[in-house]
Parts: sequence; structure tokens; C-alpha cells
Amino acid sequence: MNNHIFAILTGDVVKSSALIPKDRKKLSKTLLRASKYLKTNFAQSIPSNIDIFRGDSWQLLVSKPEISLKIALILRAFLKIDMNNPKIDTRIAIGIGTIDFLDEYNISAGDGEAFRLSGLILESIPKDYYMGVALSKNLNYYTSESLDVILKLIDYQIKNWTIQQTRAVFGALQNFTQKQIVKDVFQSSLTQQAVADHLNKAGWIYIKLALDFYEESVRNLLHQ
Repeated sequence: MNNHIFAILTGDVVKSSALIPKDRKKLSKTLLRASKYLKTNFAQSIPSNIDIFRGDSWQLLVSKPEISLKIALILRAFLKIDMNNPKIDTRIAIGIGTIDFLDEYNISAGDGEAFRLSGLILESIPKDYYMGVALSKNLNYYTSESLDVILKLIDYQIKNWTIQQTRAVFGALQNFTQKQIVKDVFQSSLTQQAVADHLNKAGWIYIKLALDFYEESVRNLLHQ
């Protein structure tokens, strides 16, 4: 395990203490549903459930680091959609590095470089941003800095999404066609043109470019 590179995502729900008790209870169930969804749909990359602690904090292991940003965006979208509130959000810190040991039933009990990087990033994310990333010192510092800037630019887009835009991007992140997004995400008589409009207003074309760059950059670093 020491020679393998993983991504650890650590997060906490933004301003969760301000939620009314009913919504806090719903939030806990939403995080559990998100965990089940990710583990079901990305089984080869997410071997364990999200580890949820203190009600609004969580940690997740991604064994395929290049898709760590995609997983982070899907998770943020899932929370907004399931809570039916575009203001609901979570900070996410991505640490990419080695792991010394891991408890598959209690991810937060693990330790190693990826865990430490993720924790440090979460503590240092400026209050105006909700995402950050750091790569192992054995990879490339400048690439790490570049990817962190990309995350912050994507973050700016996400904060302006409506629920409809979030739904459209949620499907696009999973490579659904616009027809599939209508059927499987909206489950309504919404037209494909309406989906296209939502994706356009959400800035999907630019997010997709950033995602592709992130995945290619991390993949290249891991295979150097």
C-alpha cells in the first residue's frame, strides 16, 4: 500500500450549524444516500463508504486519484439536489499521496501522506473557497499549484448553480447523454434543448475542459 497513490477527500458541510433541526436530520440522511450512490456507481474506484463523523464532516477514499475531482463535484451536486437547496454545500479538500494504513470500515482512522495532505488543505482553504487540492511532494509541486487554481475557478461556477443547472451537470459528470439526463436525472418531460440550456448556463463546457486537464495531469504524474 505504501507505494500506491490514493486520493483522500475530506470535507465538512458549509454552515450546517445554522440549519434547522429538521434539515440537519435530512442532511445526515443525504450524506448516507450520497455514500451509497457513489459506492454503487463507482465501485472500482470507491471501495468503502463515506466515513461520516460529527454529523456534518466526512472522509472518502478514492483509489483512482485522477477522478477525484469528478467525485468531488458529483458529491457537491448530489447534496444540493437531494436537499433541494442550491445553498447547501460542502468544502472538499483533496489530498493525493501514499497511505500507511487503512481501516475500510472507518476511513478516518487511517493515516498516511494522503490523509495528512487532505487535512492540511481543509484547514488552510480560504473562507471564500470550498475546494482545494495538494499532491505528494514526490509528484510535482507546480502541477499541484496549477490544479488548485483550477479547482477554485470551478468552485466559482458551482456557487452560482441553480438546482436545475445542478441536475444537468450531475448527469453530464457521469457522461450521460442529454436524453439520459432528461430521463434519469430530471425524470420529467423536460426537453433536451432545456437540458442543453441548463448546461450552458452552468458553464459545463469550461468545467469539462478543466476536468479533462485535471485527470490527464494526475494520470501523467502517476505514471512518470
